[in-house]
Amino acid sequence: AEADSLKTAIENGSDFATLAKQYSKDQGSAVLGGDLGWFRRGQMVKVFENAAFNNAKNEITVITSSYGVHIIQTTERGKLTKQAQIAYLIRKVQPSTKTYQDVYAQASKFAGENTTGSDFETAVAEQKLDKKVATLHENDRQIAGLENARPLIRAAFDTDEGDIIMSTQGSPIFELGDNFAIAVLAKATEEGIASFEDARARVELNVINQKKMDYLVQKANNAMDGKTDLQTIAQDLNTEVKNANNVSFNSFSVPGVGLEPAVVGTVTTLDVDKISKPIAGNSGVFIVKVTSVNEQGDQNLAAEKLRLEQSYSSNASAGAYNAHHEIADIVDKRSKFY
Repeated sequence: AEADSLKTAIENGSDFATLAKQYSKDQGSAVLGGDLGWFRRGQMVKVFENAAFNNAKNEITVITSSYGVHIIQTTERGKLTKQAQIAYLIRKVQPSTKTYQDVYAQASKFAGENTTGSDFETAVAEQKLDKKVATLHENDRQIAGLENARPLIRAAFDTDEGDIIMSTQGSPIFELGDNFAIAVLAKATEEGIASFEDARARVELNVINQKKMDYLVQKANNAMDGKTDLQTIAQDLNTEVKNANNVSFNSFSVPGVGLEPAVVGTVTTLDVDKISKPIAGNSGVFIVKVTSVNEQGDQNLAAEKLRLEQSYSSNASAGAYNAHHEIADIVDKRSKFY
């Protein structure tokens, strides 16, 4: 009732601050108020937000929330944007027993007719089936697109190259979540130094990437040719200039670019308004220019010393463990059981 009377008084032109002061004196309790400034949706409790945003300009609404009774007057409204409410109607479709049996019968028929790796590959091509390739390590637990794939991974490491992978029950069909999977071990790579043919593809790719990087660095150098304006250089290279904020020596990556330690190292040592030479990074060639520097105050030396000590202690413990692990005569066979 008191809130409604205050609302009526405000609507009639009374000053809220004066009314609140008088109410506090009469009731013996504090009334808080004031201009909350601009705020967006999601910053207030829902009932408060709805009242503020649903009000017309200068309209007053009285609402109650877990914080108390609120008298809200919307004095200004920013640019209106469309708001949407979305409802999800979900109907879970479960396969019937007949569907399950039909699909299993198809998988069983395929497995029965194709008992070798070569038959498997031929049948997949002829029937235009969905074949996926996965590179596995012995302790892996997941295969992309398959649920609970650990049994298939374990079985793969007990299979000879070129053979159909069989479960511990002797079946070639693995039921993984909503999928029946039939797999063949296409290739097995032994631990140790890779052969020339195995390493060739990776080496060729690295060499090609390095040659591309050298070419792009030279192209960027030609485009610079004494220029200091990034926009002009970008136009010559048919690319665009992007901004990255808050890059420091402790940055793990560059916003919008990714892991680029060479770029971070260059930025942190470059003077303001100076343009760098082309930088060969992980994902491309970069030319950077520092537009401003935010100087931080003196660091807490005691805290930094403690942080470094903890870091070195952790590294030392890990290093000692790894050193013992490397010289210990232990064969890890956990993958056989888990």
